[in-house]
Amino acid sequence: MFLSSYCLSQTVVLEQKRDQLNPDKKYGPNLKRYSNLSLGYGLFYQKFSDKNYQINFPRSIQLTLSRRSKYKLSSLFAIGNEIGLAFKNINLKNNKTALLSPNINRINRLSLNGSIYWRINFDKKRGNRLGYFLDLGTGLDYFYLNKAISELDLPSRSYGSIRISYTGLKELKPFDYFCFARIGAERVNVIFQFILNEQIKDLPKSTLIIKNLPTFKAGIEVNLKK
Repeated sequence: MFLSSYCLSQTVVLEQKRDQLNPDKKYGPNLKRYSNLSLGYGLFYQKFSDKNYQINFPRSIQLTLSRRSKYKLSSLFAIGNEIGLAFKNINLKNNKTALLSPNINRINRLSLNGSIYWRINFDKKRGNRLGYFLDLGTGLDYFYLNKAISELDLPSRSYGSIRISYTGLKELKPFDYFCFARIGAERVNVIFQFILNEQIKDLPKSTLIIKNLPTFKAGIEVNLKK
């Protein structure tokens, strides 16, 4: 006895969109929402009219740690905000004087900062990446800790110097308002920042000599992937 049977088969083609591979279709570097951490290192530079009161360019730095968020409007534009912490070290050169003089050689400041920005993307077909972009924004720093340090030369018959620290610093305003431009290329950014307000209060009875602080900073930032 011979038995015969027929086997029927069907080929099914499955299609899956790229966005379906991401459980959150709205979160990603080039999707509707995205946020990441950023580390920054910047240098302050400015020339003052007083030759005995100048910024030590290589030693005047700012370190930052921030969380940056953005909301995509289109393939070309996005808006965003940023909150973070910053440490400023302003180093002054040619500012040593005789014993008991109140001249300042270094100023350290810790701040909380926040900013908003408008992003322009340069490569529309970048895929789900940050790509190349330009950020234009504004923000403010709130300084919750200020310290000034004086290095004072001892009399001529002695050797070395002494160091005095000052805290409080009523001469310094608690807020800085700034604008910035950031050029980004995936993981690394270059940032230029300008402080818009006067940073020194006019206190005629002040005993410390803080004449000016720099208003321009340039630096680099590294975007940490989330």
